[in-house]
Amino acid sequence: MIATQHSGEGKANQYFLRGFNLDHGTDIDITLDEMPVNMRTHAHGQGYADLNFMIPELISTMHYSKGPYFPDLGDFDTAGAVRINYVNTLPHDLALVTAGTLGYYRGLGAMSRAVGAGDLLAAAEYVHADGPWTVPDNYNKGNLVLNYSQGNIETGFSFTGMYMNDAFHATNQIPLRAVREGLICLYCPFDPTDGGSSERYSFPANMLRQPIPGGSLPMPI
Repeated sequence: MIATQHSGEGKANQYFLRGFNLDHGTDIDITLDEMPVNMRTHAHGQGYADLNFMIPELISTMHYSKGPYFPDLGDFDTAGAVRINYVNTLPHDLALVTAGTLGYYRGLGAMSRAVGAGDLLAAAEYVHADGPWTVPDNYNKGNLVLNYSQGNIETGFSFTGMYMNDAFHATNQIPLRAVREGLICLYCPFDPTDGGSSERYSFPANMLRQPIPGGSLPMPI
């Protein structure tokens, strides 16, 4: 599977799998903690799946399948599906600062504490990137995650609140002939005002059934 991007950092990635161009998620089913990520009525394409709200350090498990062979995975399982789950607790607090080329830097903080009969997890992330463009991307993204859980893998529940906000400039696709003829440079935009912003609120809740033969199953609310 390949995940790439065009037209700015603040929109859903473009996915490729098994020789298929999945656009921005129209043909791959993605869930996080049993919550569907694909947007069924998005104007950019039915099934648009923006994962910018996901914090990789919080992932506990990831399961994937290929092919349209699993009807229980839903309408968007054309080329494949990805099931991602977050942790409910952390073994220790996290504090991370990253810096790179092309104006990239990132900060992350995460912690979990016992609260009452359960556990409370909190995480915050900030990302900035400019890219190689003549007009910098000036991509700014903030993520917040708050999770409360009780119980164990056999019986319990969890409630999660997630918030994401980003804004970016977009240097879009340009024709090669315009570069070769000297009309614009390789990293120049046609429209220096092009850009966008995204905002997402998510509130998944999960309960676990009592043990059944073969294990327990999450039940999304």
